Amino acid sequence: SGNVFADLGYTNAVGEQLKALLASEIIKAMDGRSMTARAAEALTGIAATDFSRIRNCKLDRFTYSPWVIDE
Repeated sequence: SGNVFADLGYTNAVGEQLKALLASEIIKAMDGRSMTARAAEALTGIAATDFSRIRNCKLDRFTYSPWVIDE
């Protein structure tokens, strides 16, 4: 289907895919700059623990506004 979450039967497959894709882009940006979670915190003001969660693909604490996606 192009969405692994849909293939696995997740009820919110589009939202889960969105979070995974955003996390992937954040990780790619951090890696491209050899940036630690602490450096990302200093740059953005977002807690280093949140960047660590993203890097470890622990995305259950993150949310998005439903108007952002069109299921």
